[in-house]
Amino acid sequence: MEGFPYDPRDALRLLRGLPGDVRLHEPLCRHTTFRIGGPAWCFFVPRERSAFVEAISRARAEGIPWFVLGGGSNVLFPDEGFPGLVIATKGLRSLEPDGPRIFAEAGVPLPVLVSRGFPALAGIPGTVGGAVVMNAGTREGSISRHVLAVEVLGHDGLLHRIPAAECGFSYRSSRLKRLHLPVVGVELAASVDEGPSATELLRRRRDSQPVGLPSAGCVFRNPPDAPPRVG
Repeated sequence: MEGFPYDPRDALRLLRGLPGDVRLHEPLCRHTTFRIGGPAWCFFVPRERSAFVEAISRARAEGIPWFVLGGGSNVLFPDEGFPGLVIATKGLRSLEPDGPRIFAEAGVPLPVLVSRGFPALAGIPGTVGGAVVMNAGTREGSISRHVLAVEVLGHDGLLHRIPAAECGFSYRSSRLKRLHLPVVGVELAASVDEGPSATELLRRRRDSQPVGLPSAGCVFRNPPDAPPRVG
């Protein structure tokens, strides 16, 4: 397609042998909640964490632009698309319970996590990986209160386990976001939420927001002296 600096055959070569779905010139409007965005040079949905890591490593090695896409909320691609590799985490949905802990792959949808006992996150779109990077939450609490550690792909090409205390969580941000570290998975503690139920939080959201319409998600930050509102 005109406008892309790489031959489509380069994409097939780049991802050869990696388990997953490879799509050339995939319209990104199909994968964002705002339903906006032109085509990606290559769109890859890995089926395994190792394929996710290897795809990023190969793109880095060849100097090809890459972008990790979760649930597509709070993301706005231009009509011209993305001239590189978009790696979607939606194929990485494994939940691995270990006693009072859960290891969630980056692509686990937040509603799935809510159903496993994290009601404060009810109504937030997106995936676990994106939620951790931006420390998503509501007035009832943020995901960081449950995080024990985050597995990321470092700039050195190795996987690193970063304890929650070193993630630099703040209001709708984190050190992971500032350093552009791709999240592979998240280790979470069992919920201790004692606030409103997920059903109640979803009712509040339906009563106060146009749920179901295309949007970019919650794109505004509350001022420092104002508590976060629901959503």
